Amino acid sequence: MAKIKVNDVTVRIPHGFEKLQPMPEDPEGSTPYGYETEDAQGFLLISSITPENAMPFQDNQLIIDSIHAYLGEDQGLVQVESGKTQDGRAYVFSIVKSKADPDGIQYTLTMQVDFNTWVLNIQGFFDEKGLTGVREAAVLEMLQQQGRLVNSMKGWAMDPYDASYKKGLLMNISEYAHLDSRFPGHPLTMLRTFEKYVVENN
Repeated sequence: MAKIKVNDVTVRIPHGFEKLQPMPEDPEGSTPYGYETEDAQGFLLISSITPENAMPFQDNQLIIDSIHAYLGEDQGLVQVESGKTQDGRAYVFSIVKSKADPDGIQYTLTMQVDFNTWVLNIQGFFDEKGLTGVREAAVLEMLQQQGRLVNSMKGWAMDPYDASYKKGLLMNISEYAHLDSRFPGHPLTMLRTFEKYVVENN
């Protein structure tokens, strides 16, 4: 576990994320942290924001609708979730995926935790490193061996909250949370592990 100070409050994040030197393009008042494995790399910007600038903690549908309205053709919604942390603080987060350049996928975490007079804001970017597409290929092969998706990709990709939403890079079956344990080094697994740690330790 690593302990960091935000507005004189101790916030706990997983061990392994190291504080980095800020860059001129970083948002004012944010502190960068980085983490890297053989298969993935993560970059965090942690800051405090006013409650007025936070996402709604009790209206997931509004967040989903807002994300759908702004997604590009190379992006897709993976997850929106809210609840209470171990210490009883309201939290909310979203996960959006984007096609990376030149290849691979980047998963973006926007997570906020309510500290009453201010809100902890975490912006995370988790990227595939090295050989990309391994998780997708492995799950696709597994489904084909089970006799699913044979001669058809129907059902492989779908928005998790609106089956009629067809725009962009839709979430696919390999990105379901219950498959994270099969791919411990994948950036999406790294992202969800980070998010769960924040919820369970703050």
